[in-house]
Amino acid sequence: MRHSVKVIKQRVVGSQMLAPQADELAIEDPLELVIRYRAHDGFVEDKPFVTLRTPGHDDDLIRGLLFSQGRILGAHEISCIRYTGERPQAAPTQAIIDLNKAIDARAAQLERSDIMQSSCGFCGSSRLRELALPQSLKLTSTWQVECGVLHRMPEIMFDQQKAFSATGGLHASSLFTDTGSLICVREDIGRHNALDKAIGACLADSTIELSRCLLCSSGRISYEIIQKALMAGIAVVMGVGAPSSLAVSLATDFNVTLLGFARDGRFNVYSSPERLLSDAACLATTE
Repeated sequence: MRHSVKVIKQRVVGSQMLAPQADELAIEDPLELVIRYRAHDGFVEDKPFVTLRTPGHDDDLIRGLLFSQGRILGAHEISCIRYTGERPQAAPTQAIIDLNKAIDARAAQLERSDIMQSSCGFCGSSRLRELALPQSLKLTSTWQVECGVLHRMPEIMFDQQKAFSATGGLHASSLFTDTGSLICVREDIGRHNALDKAIGACLADSTIELSRCLLCSSGRISYEIIQKALMAGIAVVMGVGAPSSLAVSLATDFNVTLLGFARDGRFNVYSSPERLLSDAACLATTE
């Protein structure tokens, strides 16, 4: 499935307009999600909503998104995903998701507006109190990771960002084992979508223990990245960019090891440094 589309651009250097040339842009495309819960006499259909995403790994996106919303506890609760509205050589416009469960209170926890933007999944939240997370999500794991493992992660991720290399317009999320072996890299125009895709890919593999995974993100670390990591039990979150104030606050409150500005063999530690196996020189100062 295509991640990009070719367009014609003209560059202007100073006052000079150069000759037209081809350019490749990341695709941003809508996908309507129709979630159906099993009932005694068939299925109960939830209110549809639309997410904007870069086509590709849509099954992973759906699994990760429903998991991070608390609608499913694992991939086993999805019995079927069917795509409709396919256009010639283009991505589908609708996904119908049948769940192996009856509708319950969890389905209404994150009521959304009709459209979720690719830039911020929580922009569609209808109430501010939905940002509050239960204390049961607080991490208690005490395992540790070597700093050398963490330093290698951004470069490994960048080497796998094929769509970004072509367009320069996609975010990536990558998940690693606690010893630094790459599990998967997923790309999307939305950083939260990229993370949903990565988590969704791991949910489909019962041999992967998400609570022992390390997360590396290509962009800044926002509240929602930490929220999704918490839902998956991921204790170490690294970003090549800056974290937001709310992300640091959430990571601190829920015992997530949050690392930012990861580049050139250094990073900043914003919370829970006790998970790092290192000498003091590894803990870079805040920029």
